[in-house]
Amino acid sequence: ILNGAYGQARSIVDERLRADASDVAALYLQGVLEFTDAEYGKAKRAFEAVRAAAPDHAPTLNNLAAINVQQKRESAAYPLLERAMR
Repeated sequence: ILNGAYGQARSIVDERLRADASDVAALYLQGVLEFTDAEYGKAKRAFEAVRAAAPDHAPTLNNLAAINVQQKRESAAYPLLERAMR
């Protein structure tokens, strides 16, 4: 992902999720990839799955807040950002 090789990253993430659909790291990266593609609904589902497993994962909370901002739901973003900062 850091090098912009999104297709390759997506293949690796998909492979990891086929092996273990609850792989938190792979779910997080899936969310990042979907967010990068502006697939906010898919990104939100992936990040919510991460949040269910790791409720205080700051990067996930931050990304959920960013999705809310993209969807013009700023008031829903603020509590997520506050929690991420704690």
